[in-house]
Amino acid sequence: MTAVSTTQLELIKAEAITLADFTAIKTKSHGLRQAIYRYSDTQQARRHWESDPQFRKERKSVKPFIGTPDKPIEKWMSNMGHQPWGHFFTHPPQPDWKSKHLLEFEGEKCALYAASAGYAAISQPGFNRRPEAARQRYADLKFKAAGVIYGIDAKDGHGVADDLRAAAEAVGLPWIGIDMGELFPDLPKGGSIDDVPDVAAAIELILEAARSAQPSAQTTCAEPVQLATPTDPPELPAQPSAQPALKQVGKGRDQFTLDMLLPKDVADAATVLTESLNYDPLSIAMPFLTGISALVKLGTRIHPTPDFSTPPNIYLVVVAPTGSAKSGLYQRVVKGPAKLILEAQRDFYVGQLANWKANKSDTKGPEPAQVISQIEDYTPARLDLQLQAHEKQNRGVLLMSEEVESIFLQAAGDARNGSGRGETQLLELFDGDGHTTIRMSRDTTSYQRCAVSLIGGIQPDKLRELIDPQDVTGQMARCLFLSLPDTLITPSLKGFTQQELKRQHEARLMLSAFAQHVYDLPAADHEFCQAAQRRFYDWFIDYQVRAKRPTTEPIVRALWMKSAAQLSRLAGVHHVINTQGSLDRISDERVEVTMAVIDQLFAETAAFHLKPTGVLDRLMERFRAISTDPEKCPEGKVSWKQNRNHIGQALRKEANQRSFNEALALLAETEGRPLVSYDPPIWQR
Repeated sequence: MTAVSTTQLELIKAEAITLADFTAIKTKSHGLRQAIYRYSDTQQARRHWESDPQFRKERKSVKPFIGTPDKPIEKWMSNMGHQPWGHFFTHPPQPDWKSKHLLEFEGEKCALYAASAGYAAISQPGFNRRPEAARQRYADLKFKAAGVIYGIDAKDGHGVADDLRAAAEAVGLPWIGIDMGELFPDLPKGGSIDDVPDVAAAIELILEAARSAQPSAQTTCAEPVQLATPTDPPELPAQPSAQPALKQVGKGRDQFTLDMLLPKDVADAATVLTESLNYDPLSIAMPFLTGISALVKLGTRIHPTPDFSTPPNIYLVVVAPTGSAKSGLYQRVVKGPAKLILEAQRDFYVGQLANWKANKSDTKGPEPAQVISQIEDYTPARLDLQLQAHEKQNRGVLLMSEEVESIFLQAAGDARNGSGRGETQLLELFDGDGHTTIRMSRDTTSYQRCAVSLIGGIQPDKLRELIDPQDVTGQMARCLFLSLPDTLITPSLKGFTQQELKRQHEARLMLSAFAQHVYDLPAADHEFCQAAQRRFYDWFIDYQVRAKRPTTEPIVRALWMKSAAQLSRLAGVHHVINTQGSLDRISDERVEVTMAVIDQLFAETAAFHLKPTGVLDRLMERFRAISTDPEKCPEGKVSWKQNRNHIGQALRKEANQRSFNEALALLAETEGRPLVSYDPPIWQR
């Protein structure tokens, strides 16, 4: 692995937490409860003082407990459950942590001692030290902090430290171990930060030792990839500075790399999981970005200008024929990364529901509703209820469908035979607006805001059938259309070796950890920097001017008029995932990248909409090309007699003189250039 910069280490400081005295609360089965350490809404570690009849002595015991917040703690179960246990955090992670190091100690009590001196700290749960669990925790932590400074217990902590060092190195997290016994010789066996007389002074010594150890200790750890830090220039430049080396859209998708679109570690993991599909970077990144967009906390807004903002949601339609492995792509980069999140949401709901059913009081309130971040089947009325529940927990949602046609047809069918709201609902959800519904049963469904993303596949022919050429509602204009390349799927021949299985496992672990990290980020307002605003202004004005030309097809006009909304969303998601939620303003470089993506997708979509389908359409396209060829049309005049052999063998089999002449007449009408002769029909450019 590569060495990181030896820039001076800084620790994460936080509000000091007053140390609480241990309690002595008697429990039925676990002796005296002394402390409770919260790991999540459904997970706690509890420290007890128990009698041990076998050894005729008393001892400390820290055990896991699972339950739900609305259940009395006495009714929580004493086991680890099925969900992974993360680190114990003394303070909630913040976006600005990623440039500094976290203190880590053996045990929650020691972490809280560090917190009492004004430092954020973590600890591993002592009852879950399996290597894969430690790797998962450090993979998640990699997106939260620059690295870890670990206090090794005096005299007997090196075994645990060696295991944790290996786990951190496996996922590329910078990790520095400081032997507390060497730094503080008077510590007893197993002693740590809770045994020093002055915690704040001890941490200063730990930091000094870590800085001294930094060059050698970090040579085995990979540096987290950071893109350019966005800043406001002193003045608005005429042109954006330091732009990426992007080619013209006409050059195609080869201008994009996964490293340009995703964080380096995420890009590497996505490459491993999709290598047999042979897709280009855009085909991998866009579904991943769409799936991640639904995990960003509800309340996050993207502000290209002071008077315009959007949620960071994406509507993506994947266009590909049957057999293009769309399902495999979704599983690897959309469903797979969110798997543990969905399982935790399900278990949390099961616990809530069980507790609600067990509560026999008249004041227990309505039945709890499940919050779930990915939905594959819904009705408009049910979705309103779902979004009401999601708003209470500040969560977005991804609507998924193997065939997105079903979503649009269901919406249209509901408009005719159901509540009448289906199509309107899809339009409203794009902008994150609220809605209130009062039904005949007098039940009211109401939410003030939402964040809904959408992803689904469709075959090209089905899309043509589905498209309204006018797109008067702008339903299609709200979607970005991604055409998958027609590649060969190449199954792996690497065999089921431990090395290959580990490579696949670690790639899934990385995407899962990153998804959890985004899911845990707080809601925030992300603004364009001044240079990005300038680029946005010029770019959007250009699309509007082109859209308003009289010759622009209505469906393409609708698409281009939504360019500002699409750029805001994609730039916002791109910023959140590449800066891990930084509150720095969105840079012009990042906006330039996302503009190039949208330009490419728009160009492909417009070409799809305008592609000739019938005989007359294809004849007109050939006439336009023939008229500019001096060998075929010396005078630029097109006629049956002169050019019937120039239209191509395939088209000649379908066309006759009558259709040829009809196409000439249509061309004259659409181009505004009358026929120079009506008998026989001749058109001249």
